[in-house]
Amino acid sequence: ETAKYDFNLIDLPGSFKYKKNIIKGLSLAEAAVVIVEANNNINDIIEKKHIKDYLIFAFTMDIRQIIIAVNKMDITKDSKYSENIFNNIKKYMINLCTNIGFNVNNIQIIAYSGYTGHNLINRYEDEDNFHNNKMNWYKGKTLIESLEELKPPKRDFDSPLIISIFQREKITGIGLVLEGKILSGKLEKNKYFNIPIGNKLYQRECKSIQIHDNNYNEALAGDITSFIIKGFTIDDIYSCNLVFTSNSMKYDKNAETLRVKILMMNKNTKIKVGSDFTLFSYTLNIPIKIIKIECLVDETNKILEKEPIEIKKGERAFIVIQVIKKKNRKRHAKFMQSNYFINI
Repeated sequence: ETAKYDFNLIDLPGSFKYKKNIIKGLSLAEAAVVIVEANNNINDIIEKKHIKDYLIFAFTMDIRQIIIAVNKMDITKDSKYSENIFNNIKKYMINLCTNIGFNVNNIQIIAYSGYTGHNLINRYEDEDNFHNNKMNWYKGKTLIESLEELKPPKRDFDSPLIISIFQREKITGIGLVLEGKILSGKLEKNKYFNIPIGNKLYQRECKSIQIHDNNYNEALAGDITSFIIKGFTIDDIYSCNLVFTSNSMKYDKNAETLRVKILMMNKNTKIKVGSDFTLFSYTLNIPIKIIKIECLVDETNKILEKEPIEIKKGERAFIVIQVIKKKNRKRHAKFMQSNYFINI
C-alpha cells in the first residue's frame, strides 16, 4: 500500500527455464519492474539474465508500462554510485525497450540500492550523510514514486463476466477454491456463472468471494480473487479454464482451429505453413501448428499480400492455427523449447 495505490506484487522466477511460471505471472500483471544490476557489462547481464526475453514476454502479454530499476548502485565495480554507468544502462535499456515496441513515454528508469535502501522510499539526498553525496547527481524518482506514476489500465466493468483461472485448491469441508483474475465484468456472491469442463458447459453458483483473505459480496474487473464452487473435484478444472456469464459466448467443444492476427517479433527466422509453436494465452499454454497464412497486413489491417509463403520479423499477418492433439505432441517437444516470440 502507498498513499496513492494498493498494489498486487508478483515475483517472477529469476531463472528463464521456468517459462510457464513467468507467463502465468505476466498474464496477471499490468506493469513491470525490471531489475538491472549497475554494471558496465550491461550487454552480458541482459543476455545472462534473459532480460530481453522477459521484456518481450511482457510486451506480448500486453504490458505497456515499465520501470527499469538499476540496483546495486552502492557496489558498482568501477566506481561506487557512478553516474556514467547509470547513464550507459539508461541509454541501452531505452533503446532495447523501444526496439521491442514500448513507448518511451511509458518507461521510467531509476537508480537505487536495495542494500542501503537509498531511493527505495526516501530520496538519496535525504539520507546521504554516510555516503558523502556520492550520488547527488541523481535527481530522479524513488521506486515508490515511480510506482505511483503508473497509470491504472482502463477496466471493463460493463461487459459480461470473464475470469482467467490460474490456481485451484481443494479444501476439506469447504469445497473447491478457484483463484483467478477478472478480465471483464463483475463476480457476485450467490450468482451463477458458466464453466466449461471437458466437452460440457456447467452452471455453478459462486458461494463466496475473497480478495487478500477478506470477504466481499462482489469483485470487479482487474481484481485477483478467489471464490468457492461446489460439485467438482480438483482434477476437473485446469489452471487455463475460463469462467464466464455471457450466454452469447460461443463454446465449441469440437473447435480445433483459430484465426488470429500475429506480429512476428524478435527472430530473424522466417515462419511458414507447418511451423510449430506454443500458444500462450493468459494461463493457457498449448502446442499449435500454422495451417494457413491468409495475408500480410499493416497496422490498420489493410491487406499487403495474399497467401504469402512466409512471415518475416516485423511483419503482421492473419493466420489459421490448429491445436496439436496430445498423441502427436511428443515429436513437437523440441519446437516448444524454442524461443520464438509472436505477439497475437
